[in-house]
Amino acid sequence: STWTGLPAVATAAAADNAGNTIAAANTTSLAALTTLAKTVAGWVSSADTDDYYKFTLSSLSTVAFRLSGLNASDDAYLTLYNAAGTAIGSSALGTKLDPASLVQNLASGTYYVDVSDVYGTGTGYSLLATPTTLPNAAGTTLAAATTLGSLTTAAVSQSDWVGNAAPDDYYSFTLNAASAVSLNLTGLNLYGTVTLLDGAGNQISAVSYPGQTLTELATNLNAGTYYIHVNDTTDTTYTVAASATALPAAGGSSLASAQNLGTLGTVSTT
Repeated sequence: STWTGLPAVATAAAADNAGNTIAAANTTSLAALTTLAKTVAGWVSSADTDDYYKFTLSSLSTVAFRLSGLNASDDAYLTLYNAAGTAIGSSALGTKLDPASLVQNLASGTYYVDVSDVYGTGTGYSLLATPTTLPNAAGTTLAAATTLGSLTTAAVSQSDWVGNAAPDDYYSFTLNAASAVSLNLTGLNLYGTVTLLDGAGNQISAVSYPGQTLTELATNLNAGTYYIHVNDTTDTTYTVAASATALPAAGGSSLASAQNLGTLGTVSTT
């Protein structure tokens, strides 16, 4: 939804409907944020310097906060806290002419946002919260890995998103025979890593990928199941592509299937 019109702003005479601490946070005004924007009217002053609001998210989302409607004689700003009460983000100072804003990607869970008064002369405000669900199709654990199927020479690709709110994406693939495997990853950030894991989740090899360029990871693998782990704590989109070329298998792979070289004779040295 889109928020339009003038914001509702509380007055000094209005009842204080937000707690002054996280423990006393208002739990109803924002409550469960889904896909709809919500607006809260409040008041802060020297006698009531902070208003805390509790909210929950059911899925990975970008949440945008906008603090407007301030008096000309006072300023305020926003602070975002996780469920443990640790500050994870804050806005710049908001004024009457320049509303405070805070945009952050957040995993599903419980959070708090605090409206803080600066000068104590008292000001009404309007707090707008707008959530937008983020795509996150890949599995976030080894057990929930997204399958790429059985790899062939035709590359299979997947695009997704990783970041501080959801830093891990896992993919699985299988090989029907010993193969030369090629993994290509393009991403937008400088600090991410792509890791190749065996069927038990043990690391085979890993490489960090530079921003806006192609990173390649190539290795020979036996038949079996393998995993790709994409990790980044800074928000970025990426595309991973995987392909495999079967290796020649002229020799037997076990004692029972050993290739017969025939009867070996002596070599003359004269």
